[in-house]
Amino acid sequence: MTSSRVRFANTANSAILGVLSLCVILSSQVDTSLLDPTLIGRELQMFARDALGVDEMQNYFDGLQYRKRTIKGKDIIPQLAVKLSDKFKTRFVVAKRLKKAVEESYARSAKAAPQTECCNVDKSTLKYDERFRSKVDLDNVCVKISGSASPNPVHLDEGVFKEMKDILKMYPFIKWQYFGSEQGVMTNFPVFDDKEKCDKYDPRYRPFYVETATPEAKDVVLVIDISASMTGEKLYTAKEAAKTVLDTLNPKDQVGIVSFNTLASTPGSVGGQRRCYNERLALATPTNIGSMKNYVDGLVPFGETQYRLAFEKAFSLLKGSISKESGNNKKRLILFLTDGTPTDSKIPIFETIRNRNFELNNSVVILTFGFGSADQAILQDIAKQDTAKHGVPANTSVGDITVILTVQAYTSFAIAQL
Repeated sequence: MTSSRVRFANTANSAILGVLSLCVILSSQVDTSLLDPTLIGRELQMFARDALGVDEMQNYFDGLQYRKRTIKGKDIIPQLAVKLSDKFKTRFVVAKRLKKAVEESYARSAKAAPQTECCNVDKSTLKYDERFRSKVDLDNVCVKISGSASPNPVHLDEGVFKEMKDILKMYPFIKWQYFGSEQGVMTNFPVFDDKEKCDKYDPRYRPFYVETATPEAKDVVLVIDISASMTGEKLYTAKEAAKTVLDTLNPKDQVGIVSFNTLASTPGSVGGQRRCYNERLALATPTNIGSMKNYVDGLVPFGETQYRLAFEKAFSLLKGSISKESGNNKKRLILFLTDGTPTDSKIPIFETIRNRNFELNNSVVILTFGFGSADQAILQDIAKQDTAKHGVPANTSVGDITVILTVQAYTSFAIAQL
């Protein structure tokens, strides 16, 4: 082993000298004519042989002993399956322990004292740990509190912290442990130096939270009014609301956007690579979400307020996204954001809602949001899908009456006065 190290050390030194020699040789022979490729080739061969020791290394590798072994896939697959199963089982045990500790903390009547925010930790208590590849404090926890968190949010007590420490001791391969609450607080173990602003992080928008809170995939269409009246703060608020919805979607969800005024448009209306957005919903992947956010940011107000075309396009996207697996039983939502009374006739609007939802077995829930002086009455009727009130008889052959009852239940919070 020692002789090998000496040999390769000498080779490295020779390589350095070889590079210098090659530079000297080439620089000394450069003139107004181009370099002779034969000369360069000869010098590179000498460099590889004498400086890098290519021949010597090749001889060494040629002398190594090896043996062939046939691996049968059907024999190793069960072994791999057992190993993977054991890994998941251990992590399930850890998750259940944390779940139990959190539930017990919430059940205890005593209010836990607020913990130090991760952005304000005492850096002198942090020590580098190779498992986390950063400086941490293994004796404490810290919290990240969203700027939109509930007033006086609930904090976890010492029982949870003790459980996290015990888990780390018992399972050294388990690294970060954390819990995000519906109030906008994330408890993190161990403590680390958070470089972000204290109120910037909101666990409720993170994939781990969204996928847990809404495990069932759903289809969502955001319908945004961009008529001439949607100026200033109203359109800004609608854009921010739409982007917030996009941030909270599960990657298994499907989503589409319809903007409307005199016409109804989608991110794919202009064609190009994104024309599929005009035909069906897209999976809520980071790439698709990014494209839709860019589309929302570029919306400008002009034109009239044509409801019917907007609903026609929204239902078309939903219908074009039905798969054999989901059928008509999937949860489907239309979020309708507007500030004004429709300029088109109400009867065609409610006929479109009735007929197109009937095609989907009345599986579509419509949530309406009014901005400013929006016509609250018609938005409530749309949320209820009360077509009869506007001269459009309801379908008597409804696939599932409980779906309509669900739609009506959304009325109480379907309107947001801003």
